[in-house]
Amino acid sequence: MIFSAILGPDGLDPLVVTGAPAFEWPPLSLERTLRVGVLEMPEQADRDVERCIEQAVIDLRGIGHKVSVARWSDMADVQTLAETVHQSEASTIHDALLRKDPESYDEFVRARLEDGLMIPAVRYLQAQSMRLVMVRNFVENVFSGFDVLVLPTVACQAPLASELKEDSQASRKMLRKLTCFTRPFSYLGLPALTVPCGFGDAGLPIGLQIVGRPFAENFILAIGQSYQKATQWHTARPQIDLAELSGLK
Repeated sequence: MIFSAILGPDGLDPLVVTGAPAFEWPPLSLERTLRVGVLEMPEQADRDVERCIEQAVIDLRGIGHKVSVARWSDMADVQTLAETVHQSEASTIHDALLRKDPESYDEFVRARLEDGLMIPAVRYLQAQSMRLVMVRNFVENVFSGFDVLVLPTVACQAPLASELKEDSQASRKMLRKLTCFTRPFSYLGLPALTVPCGFGDAGLPIGLQIVGRPFAENFILAIGQSYQKATQWHTARPQIDLAELSGLK
């Protein structure tokens, strides 16, 4: 319902694409075996995340899909370009309030925004101009042998807020783990879906990310639906003690 409401041209957005395929719900039925690529990433996911993804791959094979490894040689470059765009734009949005009331931000967020203000305009414009080139390369090379790609949604379980409070190497490393598997596809503008695929060692949910070609929302939703019909993770709830996690015990 939400996607149907936001779908389509927006007169306020000069970058919108017109003539995109119509969106339909329920999603289309999958009537053939799909070629699913398990995307190799340079960043390492935590072992419990990898375990859940490995089981999800087994489940996808069990549904009848053909699964093999997919490789992306431009991954590191796209990560750098994406970080430039996202950090520059976040800093621009917060610039006025950041200058007026910097103490309203916690230390870590404030440091990240201040870093973004130091990114040269030429670097931001170069990153924007490379977007279409990178999308074309990705579709032509990585997607050439696959219908969809799968990978973890996040490289780790959800951290405690205290782990992202201070500006430190540990906090920056944690932030990268939280964004490294989703940020590239946000930059490229590719449709992506996350579905539950298990629980980590601390009992928190793990997500399987399904990435499609441009305008393939119907397709990835259909695959997500078929995966959820074959598994029960979307009906499970984590057995966690919130008081213990928050340090109140």
